[in-house]
Amino acid sequence: SIPTSLKHAVGTGIGFFIAFLGFQNAGIIVNNDSTLVGLGDFTDFSVLIAIIGLVITLILMVRKIPAAIFIGMVITAIIGIFLGVVDLPQQVIAPIPSISQTFGALFEALPTIFSKDIILVIFSFLFIDFFDTAGTLMAVGFRAGFVNEKGELLRANKALLADSTATVIGAILGTSSTTSYVESLAGVEVGAKTGLASVFTSIFFLLMLFCSGLLTVVTPSVTAPALIT
Repeated sequence: SIPTSLKHAVGTGIGFFIAFLGFQNAGIIVNNDSTLVGLGDFTDFSVLIAIIGLVITLILMVRKIPAAIFIGMVITAIIGIFLGVVDLPQQVIAPIPSISQTFGALFEALPTIFSKDIILVIFSFLFIDFFDTAGTLMAVGFRAGFVNEKGELLRANKALLADSTATVIGAILGTSSTTSYVESLAGVEVGAKTGLASVFTSIFFLLMLFCSGLLTVVTPSVTAPALIT
């Protein structure tokens, strides 16, 4: 029942929002009390490596180099290390973070879950998550060729079931909403359409639980080019 134009609009809005976050993380856009947004300090090395990483990533994408975004992030991190903006990891293997503070909070909050204030919060999150997911699935579906001539996403019920299940499990474990992410377009653009790429992505995420020490090199300046592109 959602008009096709609105489906496109939601996907486009999400894309602009993520790009805006990338500019903020890079320091290219900063807060300005007079105009809401302003340009950052371009003499700051952390801003410069984000811009350099963005240029490198765009060049790789234009030349249709496979894994252009990932390669761009790696090169950006290396440049940041040489400039002293990105710290080398002190350890590779790190303890798995405890979920006691998040998972335990679930049981503490159960008595208040049906209060008026909490129901309003749940209702708000429901609609935000629904439109976010709908826009993301449509945007990714269009690029992957999974939308028919009527503008309907094929097998949408299965996609929404997977998304909602992951959202519930993620919330119980205390993480932010594990909804479908529009960054999947990066995989679709290089041929990921069967779902196998998502399986391997989850496997690598699982492995990173034991190697989280490496994540110290993945600073906001390093990830900014990926978000912007």
